[in-house]
Amino acid sequence: MTNSARPSRAILNFAHRCAMKCEWCYVPFGDSSVQESVVAKVVERIAELGFTRLTFGGGDPFQYQFIANTLELAKKLGLFVHVDTHGLGLSETDETLALLKSTVDLLGLPLDGSSAAIHEEMRQSPGHYARTMQKLAWLSDFRSHLKLNTIVSQFNINNLPALANVVCSLKPSRWSIYQYWPVGPASRVERRHALTESAFLEAADRLREAILFDDIALEVNSAESRRNTYPIIHHDAKVFVHAAHPENTFVHVGSIFDDHVMDRIRTTCIEDRPAAIERYGSQ
Repeated sequence: MTNSARPSRAILNFAHRCAMKCEWCYVPFGDSSVQESVVAKVVERIAELGFTRLTFGGGDPFQYQFIANTLELAKKLGLFVHVDTHGLGLSETDETLALLKSTVDLLGLPLDGSSAAIHEEMRQSPGHYARTMQKLAWLSDFRSHLKLNTIVSQFNINNLPALANVVCSLKPSRWSIYQYWPVGPASRVERRHALTESAFLEAADRLREAILFDDIALEVNSAESRRNTYPIIHHDAKVFVHAAHPENTFVHVGSIFDDHVMDRIRTTCIEDRPAAIERYGSQ
């Protein structure tokens, strides 16, 4: 049965490789190499199918030299352009900053702990905390379009109040906290990171009560609130949706270029969750 609600956002993941080794990542890396021409056609097809918001995700989109062309194309097609990056490929140049200002509506960077020790244990990447802080300082003129992303698991949940103070000092426009979800490859570390939805939401409520976020929007995303609110499209055009609860797997529904792919997507996907709709505004 096809849902009456039409998903408005798609995620485009570069699933060939990533420079980081985050053990809880849901992306099944190892797809074929990335071709600029194919990526461009995928973006055009996403717009053609009626999606209005596109999230570029990882592996890091900025590891590819052609990404400027891709972002410019997405913007030209009228899409709300959201890019999530771990920052390693984000060069600190005037040209990059100009590209961000002209093509990117929302830029997400990770911050998973209030200290290098906690953040880097979560990310399995020594030195990444300092590099992230350096990127955030460089992006000071872009903070109105900046979102910080935090994966919350049993490992770092008790650090959230201290992390909130760090986030407030950095003054992004939005802080998105995500309950660890053992979906896809992330299921391999469920014993280490598993966190109940109630524990996650209670921690979020305590943050709201204790921290004055001023102009920072706190976005709380439980695992189940994210299920089937968007299709996930790989750089080689394969389309995936989440399996139905309680299965934490992905279902391949074809290619983005298939004639009836939107019918297959709408069979499973519904409208985006309220927190994400508020993130993207009216578009």
